[in-house]
Amino acid sequence: MKQYYHVTSKIKDALAIEPFVKTITFGSIFDVDLNKQNLYPLAHVMVDNAVLTEQTTSFNVSVILMDLINDSKEEQDDDYRLNNNEHDVLNTQLAVGSKLVAQLKRGTLFQDGIEIVGDASCEAFTDRFTNAVGGWTISFNVLVANDMTIC
Repeated sequence: MKQYYHVTSKIKDALAIEPFVKTITFGSIFDVDLNKQNLYPLAHVMVDNAVLTEQTTSFNVSVILMDLINDSKEEQDDDYRLNNNEHDVLNTQLAVGSKLVAQLKRGTLFQDGIEIVGDASCEAFTDRFTNAVGGWTISFNVLVANDMTIC
């Protein structure tokens, strides 16, 4: 039974080729040292649960995509865009997530036997952590064939 390894390594590989992902981490978000400047942009992968059936295994996966929000030294009077790159971070990291979902629906991940079930849910954040980061948590279910035998 290698479904877990297959799903996690293929998602990691798909994120590793993204130009707007510098570091990929896995597991508890509390184990990541988010204060290191050289980590960003960062993708963090978590497998939340699995459902085993006779022929398939379904995994609920969350991918947190984040980057640093930097304040501009130039004064701005635009209350909508604020005085930082928050809009840029949210736009770029959502694009990374959108590409990952597309890979699960019809791209290389789908061809590798990892199929998304339903739609992905995306939740934006800008204040979840102690340092100034922003991005998206993208949650989805994937289905893979169960190759476990009774013997």
